[in-house]
Amino acid sequence: MAYQWRSLAEGVWLWVKIALFLVSAGAAAWGVAHGVGASTRWRIDRVAYEGPVPAELLENPPLKAGDGLFRFSSRRIEKRLLAEFPQLEKASVRRGWNRVVTVRMSARRAVARRLEGDRWHGIDVDGRVFPLETVGDGLVILSPGTVGDSPLGALMFLERINATREAWTERLYKIKMSPDGEAVLYLSEDLPVHWGPVALDPAVVVAKARRLGRVLSAPEARDGVVYARFVDDQRIVIKPKNLEKEPNAQTGRHHGA
Repeated sequence: MAYQWRSLAEGVWLWVKIALFLVSAGAAAWGVAHGVGASTRWRIDRVAYEGPVPAELLENPPLKAGDGLFRFSSRRIEKRLLAEFPQLEKASVRRGWNRVVTVRMSARRAVARRLEGDRWHGIDVDGRVFPLETVGDGLVILSPGTVGDSPLGALMFLERINATREAWTERLYKIKMSPDGEAVLYLSEDLPVHWGPVALDPAVVVAKARRLGRVLSAPEARDGVVYARFVDDQRIVIKPKNLEKEPNAQTGRHHGA
């Protein structure tokens, strides 16, 4: 019986010594880390930025010269940057033994844009919306049917149209969606094209795009067109500008299949 108690006491004492060792080791490590972080030799000398830097980031940077070189989490700052600045696709923070911290960023590439409030926002190929640093000249404007609509439907429609490679697509600057699923395309010189219901079937889009191209290059459209409107997938109506002066030119010209 005495032997069993002695063995138990020795086992307990062994675990106590292990616990004391771990506590003392942790305290020593904390002391070293604290000392390194507080030492002027281990403070950030300079923060270097590479890539597109949002103006707001420079106004309130997460790291500054003089901060402890080892007193921040690179991963945490990277997550913070991506959360606060959705226009960034990637962000990396790296320490250097020369006490320089390098922050590398890459921007999302916008394929279209839309206006939210008084600021232009870009839309990438995955439908992510993010603020633009500029107005985004040259990007097609996507106007949703209702506020808060996802841009994915209009974005897929734009991709189908661009894939047709029709000449008139170079003049496309805006797609306006309606709540009932119809679309109006706006070409340069403020030419509205009432496309009708949006169908994402590539064959339908190609057929309508080609018909619109033939109509816009027809002789009666040589002096310009006031509007174009699809009656259905095969027929389109246009109103040439040179008919505006004719009092009876109210119905436009029909072009069937």
